[in-house]
Amino acid sequence: MPSDFDDLVLNEIALVLGVDRRSLDLETPLETMADWDSLRHMQAVLRLEDRFGISFSEEDVRNGWNDLQDLVQSTRNLVNSDER
Repeated sequence: MPSDFDDLVLNEIALVLGVDRRSLDLETPLETMADWDSLRHMQAVLRLEDRFGISFSEEDVRNGWNDLQDLVQSTRNLVNSDER
């Protein structure tokens, strides 16, 4: 079951993709998501950076995530590191 933070991130991704949040599964590989392409990838990155006041590394943006769980965890790690 996703945590509250997971849901916040997944809500942002759902907005980028124009889909219902309930249709997103943390374990779904990004490359198999019908609406996930390079443009949506960058829109998601920018939306999450803006929403949470974080900055992903270039490495993460290029090839850091295999599925939504990876993206959620990376976002959580950055948010937690900025709170210290």
